Amino acid sequence: MHKKVWLGGLALAAIGLLNGCKQQEDTPTPSSVVHIGITQIATHPGIDAIREGFLDEM
Repeated sequence: MHKKVWLGGLALAAIGLLNGCKQQEDTPTPSSVVHIGITQIATHPGIDAIREGFLDEM
């Protein structure tokens, strides 16, 4: 019994590793596009820099 549970857990871990290592597409599909909104109430040099850095990385 103990051996079956251990082998079952090992099989689940192997499936999880194989599923997690799939190659992902480089181009987003229409269903995977995410829209992000930014609300900035006041201006401040530090907050402005963070916002610009975020936009540059997007």
